[in-house]
Amino acid sequence: MKHLYLMRHASASHGFADFDRPLNLEGRKQLEVLCAKNVGFFDGVSAVLCSTATRTRQTCAGIADLFLPSTAYHFLDSLYHAPAETVLEEIRLLPDATQSVFIIAHNPGVSEFLGLSSVPVSMTMGTAQIACFDTTIESWSQLNFKDCVFQEIR
Repeated sequence: MKHLYLMRHASASHGFADFDRPLNLEGRKQLEVLCAKNVGFFDGVSAVLCSTATRTRQTCAGIADLFLPSTAYHFLDSLYHAPAETVLEEIRLLPDATQSVFIIAHNPGVSEFLGLSSVPVSMTMGTAQIACFDTTIESWSQLNFKDCVFQEIR
């Protein structure tokens, strides 16, 4: 079984060019709480895919202690304001040896991904929320939205 975690970046400041928006005080606090509540939960993650925007990079840095030192990080321009289909395409490029992947991206794409998956009710992703999915596919290249079996929001 493979695992997929999809996170919307933490709360960001306004008054900057969109790509350059840094985390605000609320966003930094969100990450502190998230890290305190999830110690050990993401130890199996071997790859992180992250948008290159400032707020997603800062979110990634703020939760890096949740991952093992061997975790591979990939910062992708394609995830900046990516629609759900683009997020899916990036996941499909993962090597099959990757058992768990963590994605940090933006709305509306992350909420769109959630809506296209097997989530039983309509939801919108808030800042610093993580949607957790399991899938029984053997190859990431075969992944479709309905293969992503929703487990919980963290």
